[in-house]
Amino acid sequence: MEQKELTYYLKCDKCKKKTKCYCSDLEWEEADKNEKGMGPETLHVATWGITCDCSNNMEIEFMCWEYPVGVAEDTDFEIKGAKLLDCDCDRCPNFHPEIDAEIYS
Repeated sequence: MEQKELTYYLKCDKCKKKTKCYCSDLEWEEADKNEKGMGPETLHVATWGITCDCSNNMEIEFMCWEYPVGVAEDTDFEIKGAKLLDCDCDRCPNFHPEIDAEIYS
């Protein structure tokens, strides 16, 4: 069975054109880390931008707070120049697949 490519859409604030974007294009980076009682709380961020045909810049930043390690504590996003529509992306992907492998093996 073929796996569906996950997508999200941005609707331009200026011309209202809908642009299809691919979740696989998001590159997650560790942006911040603070020690807490059960280990580190880590902020992961993925930023992506595109210029619409009307020359409007559209940018989105997905944020995921992980605490404790392996647990998605919270998610959020900020967007400029567009509206977010129909998002299929995992807003907090598994940053530690080795933990799942250890638990389920």
